[in-house]
Amino acid sequence: MENQLGKKLGTTTYKAICREWEAASRSFLQPGQDYLTEFLAKLDCVTVPKGETLQAAFERAKLREPPPNSLSVPNTNVRLFASLCRELQKMAGDQSIMLHQMSIATLFGHRHPRNISNWIRALKTLELLKLAEAAVPNSRAARYFYVGGN
Repeated sequence: MENQLGKKLGTTTYKAICREWEAASRSFLQPGQDYLTEFLAKLDCVTVPKGETLQAAFERAKLREPPPNSLSVPNTNVRLFASLCRELQKMAGDQSIMLHQMSIATLFGHRHPRNISNWIRALKTLELLKLAEAAVPNSRAARYFYVGGN
């Protein structure tokens, strides 16, 4: 909604949204729990608008030429990953993108995220990715900016 409106919603609107959710979820909620504060805290974690998924970005990336800086890499999956990063950055605008390695590994049909970690390092070396925020172990994936251009 905020993207469509081009502005952040106000506290009054956030409260109304939370009240509606609480009313619909009452039978599952704990009495006395401060769900509004949790809701407001979680809003800060939203990095992708509703309807814009990793899978959707992946499908768009498959249709586009890989970024020029990635063409020297012989591994076609790394080039596709570079395209995916570009699509994720378009979705995020000027915000950093989260690269959850397990989710990306699953997307590419890998069982272990080690390959994705190597791909991220390779794209950093090629100056296509820049670290924005380091990962917090067992809490949050690292965040990056795709800086490779179109």
